[in-house]
Amino acid sequence: KGDFLGAVDDAGVLTVWALKAIAAGDDDDADMSDGDDDAKKGSTEPGEIVLAATVAPMTEPDSCEVNRACWRPDGAVIAVPGREHDVTFFARGTWTELENHRLIAEDGSEGKGHGENVVLAQWSPNGKYLLTSAKDHTVCVWDVKERKVINFIKHESTVCGACWRQTGNAVALVDGDGQWTLWKNPVPPSGFTGPTTQIDAAELDFFEAEEPLAPLAGGMGDEVMDGEVNVASEDEEDMGDMDEEQYYSELERRKRMKRKLAKSAQGAAVAAAPTPQPPFQVGSVPAKTAKDDAGNDANGSTRRFLCYNMIGSVVSTGEPGGDFNSVEMAFHDTSRGGRIPTITDYHGYSVGCLGERGCALASPAKQSGGSSVLFYRPYESWTHKSDWSITLPVGEDVVSVATGKDWVAALTSGRMLRIFSHAGAQRQMVQLDGAPVTAAGKGDSLVVAWHASAPALVPDAADPKALRVEQRIEFAEYDVANGGKVL
Repeated sequence: KGDFLGAVDDAGVLTVWALKAIAAGDDDDADMSDGDDDAKKGSTEPGEIVLAATVAPMTEPDSCEVNRACWRPDGAVIAVPGREHDVTFFARGTWTELENHRLIAEDGSEGKGHGENVVLAQWSPNGKYLLTSAKDHTVCVWDVKERKVINFIKHESTVCGACWRQTGNAVALVDGDGQWTLWKNPVPPSGFTGPTTQIDAAELDFFEAEEPLAPLAGGMGDEVMDGEVNVASEDEEDMGDMDEEQYYSELERRKRMKRKLAKSAQGAAVAAAPTPQPPFQVGSVPAKTAKDDAGNDANGSTRRFLCYNMIGSVVSTGEPGGDFNSVEMAFHDTSRGGRIPTITDYHGYSVGCLGERGCALASPAKQSGGSSVLFYRPYESWTHKSDWSITLPVGEDVVSVATGKDWVAALTSGRMLRIFSHAGAQRQMVQLDGAPVTAAGKGDSLVVAWHASAPALVPDAADPKALRVEQRIEFAEYDVANGGKVL
């Protein structure tokens, strides 16, 4: 329907974004505020994350295990590969997981489910059936309402792509080796409704009547400590007549029931979406207001290090009510040269870099209008007024600068890397694949970092029950002297 976008990353995190504004009170405006009256009055804005949940298996980025989630054609449910060789569902609007309706092979026998992690899920055109494939090379067609496999095949390798024919009864499959095949009659022609036959909406609403969880043998204890549900020890007397296979199958079922009860008691909290690392300048610090001995604002002036590195420092100082700042540069090695004259800053420089042959400064675009400005001052002037400045295109703010032997680089919010000569001529431009993070340089080498994808919540190695934010950042090293060749 074009209202939401869902995707699963290689860490197994399902994220759903709103693509349109949703007014408060609409069916899609789920109450996720837990009683916060102010939060209930708000609405969902385009680009806002409405669901982030770690439910799918972890995969390698370049593998054919695509972790593909799929919306039902009517947009009411999204199907996602689970972590127990199963498929789970989330309902649109409430964004709750429909755990009672997971598709899983209870007894693990062939033809009744998957024996390894599910790779993809693909709804039939009418939304009645779901095709799934797994790492064990099996491909199954499920009657979702009945939670039963109605047909399956064993392929030569892992199937990582599927597309139902919009008319008739067939589905195209693509595997990890690049082979494709046409599976005819994936839904048995006898005794089943066709995958493209129009059906009543009542046949699709399999999750409207939630059945209560069946109690465990032995019941639940009354004691709850440290936020955990204390489940009474398993009463295994009723399992004494089972053979070994039935015993372990029933034991696994009861373990899953324990997890459901614990989740129900603690509340199915949806994890907050992680925040991407914002861009930063290497060696800089945030602006701070000067304090007196009592810790109060001295006179409202601000002072910050735009840069502090192995060469020296760049400090910006602003006075209250003034329309300019003062930028001072100083070398750690005072024998290198005398004190560089103070720069009067009318642009509001926010990033800076002290390089091998000069100092680079950059200002953001002003809210009242104007563009971002890149300024460079060499240490040794070879001509009169050797300083130079460049006004960037509207919409590009310099977020990080770097300098080297005879070049200056500016990393912008428009995902552009611009490299200038020591004299101010633009030499190269590079379009980054993601949002910029930072840049640093020395000699002929320039290193740039950017976001390869959105950050993800992944299990913490020290505490498997906790989640930590993992930033997905890539970097490249350029040889500026060799035409910007990537090293």
